[in-house]
Amino acid sequence: MRSSALPSLILRSRPAAQEAGWVAVGHAAAISGAVAGVGCLTRILSPSVYGEFALAMSASTLVGLLMFGPPAAAGGRLLAGASECEQLPAFVLALRKVYCRRAFMTAAAGSCCVAISLTLGANPTLALLIATTTVFSIVAGATVVVENALNAARYRREIACFRATQQWLGYALAAALTWVWPSAATAMLGFAFAALVTAACELALVANRMPTFRRLSDQHTCEPTWVGAIRRYARPYERWAVFQWLQASCDRWLLAGLAAPAEVGAYAAAYQLGYSSIVFLAVCIGQIVEPAIYARAGAVGDPARLDQADRLRRCATLCFGVLAGLCVAAAWRWHEPIVRLLLDPAYRPASGLLPWLASAASLFGLAQLYSIRWLIRLQPERTQPARIFASLLGVLLMAGGAALAGAGGVAAAQVGFSLLYFIWIVALR
Repeated sequence: MRSSALPSLILRSRPAAQEAGWVAVGHAAAISGAVAGVGCLTRILSPSVYGEFALAMSASTLVGLLMFGPPAAAGGRLLAGASECEQLPAFVLALRKVYCRRAFMTAAAGSCCVAISLTLGANPTLALLIATTTVFSIVAGATVVVENALNAARYRREIACFRATQQWLGYALAAALTWVWPSAATAMLGFAFAALVTAACELALVANRMPTFRRLSDQHTCEPTWVGAIRRYARPYERWAVFQWLQASCDRWLLAGLAAPAEVGAYAAAYQLGYSSIVFLAVCIGQIVEPAIYARAGAVGDPARLDQADRLRRCATLCFGVLAGLCVAAAWRWHEPIVRLLLDPAYRPASGLLPWLASAASLFGLAQLYSIRWLIRLQPERTQPARIFASLLGVLLMAGGAALAGAGGVAAAQVGFSLLYFIWIVALR
């Protein structure tokens, strides 16, 4: 079949500098939306209620890592290969089937949790929080899967708009709803509506780019093959998802058990400003270069192409290291003015946590970019021991830090984990 007869998502006309600019704009808008949104929500919600919201977000993160992150990663890596062999519609069908199955399982699990909470006589607001968190997780999972595929297809401008819309609209709706009814459930409901709007826009774009998609009946014969390929690539991500979530979220849960709810809220606010912002930067750089890296690597059979891909990966890692170093220096020098400017006075204890969390995020981001070395070679399983055992050690460090020094001990433990993870990833051979 001629490639011209097939609808395609791949966009090749934009220059690399323009693509990089749009990715940077999208992430800058998302980061600014998160920073402004945190400042707004912390002025509406008390630290204890904001802590509940942070815990619900951590539960949603687990669902994303376990259920939707793995197929999203497979979509980003395998889409170019599907396009080269003229099986892109079959690949999109397979990706949709994998997502729908996982969305159904997530909905069923969430419904069971709601029923259990009501049966045990828990506060109805807890059941509402579980329900809204489940809806948000499913819809946000769709945005992650579609955005990874669109990023591989080099729709940078559209992704920038989608990402900025979801972040700003999420915080705006959450602020509006919590102003009427200040609770973690209403905040999560605002984020769910924003994710739904974003997902609808993204799917409309895909449908517009592939108008004859459903009429290519011969592509359906290739669908099971791509379902298998997606599952194989996603399997290592599924294995380490729970461990990665434990490391990423246990800080707030440990503080919730060992410290006052207000301390959880202060830590969550500092985490959003100091850690998430720098991780956003690493994701931004990764999304700029990954499609080009994977295109250079090809089918992994040519050592010369692998060398070209590795050079681009090293350049991206160096760029992130320089930018992250500047952010960490700023956090150590001006953390008190930053917190005074952006957060309510009730969150001032977050000031001392900011530089530690920024340092941890920088090391973690370096490790994530360096690990692309194994994604290029279609060997994500090579990083599995580092991700699992470093995460478990990170949980132990944070448990000790929380018991000994509360939020400050957890922030220091984050640095220890990130340093260990970075060293382990670099040492892999």
